[in-house]
Amino acid sequence: MQETAAINGKEFKAVFNLPFREALKLAEEIVREIGIGPNSAYKLIVQSTLNPFFGYNINVITARIIFSVLFLFFLVLLLYQRQKNKEVIVKNPAAAEVRRIRKKYGNRIIEIADLKEIPAGYLQVQLHNFKDLLKLAEEREHPILHFNSVESQSSCFYTVDDNTVYVCRLNLS
Repeated sequence: MQETAAINGKEFKAVFNLPFREALKLAEEIVREIGIGPNSAYKLIVQSTLNPFFGYNINVITARIIFSVLFLFFLVLLLYQRQKNKEVIVKNPAAAEVRRIRKKYGNRIIEIADLKEIPAGYLQVQLHNFKDLLKLAEEREHPILHFNSVESQSSCFYTVDDNTVYVCRLNLS
């Protein structure tokens, strides 16, 4: 690539394809030997283009503009996706609560396919919130079982202790 620099009213043209450090050293030598300004030497020696960008040679300023616009575009796209996900969560707070529970206590929860029926002789205790179920499971050192009931559109968490089944049901509708 050919670069042009004006020095003391005269125009110089040069073709250099040097590594950056060597180009800076050469520019310093030119400044010392000829007595020109550092900016002129820099323009003459250091290439101000990227080689190649999708088959095109573009200058640094254009590349900065292109990459800034691309960055802003992807940032706006990311923010839009996050906002869209928040709207879905707001529409169904019970489903958001189930996701939060599974995320926070996932190592304590065992997913099961279905719970057909509670065996005869077991006492079933309904709990109002998950925190109570968690407290019971931690005190008795039992796992928390979880399944989603498609028919009743609910998510059911429970733990079993001797002849008692503790259940926390969250309606998803």
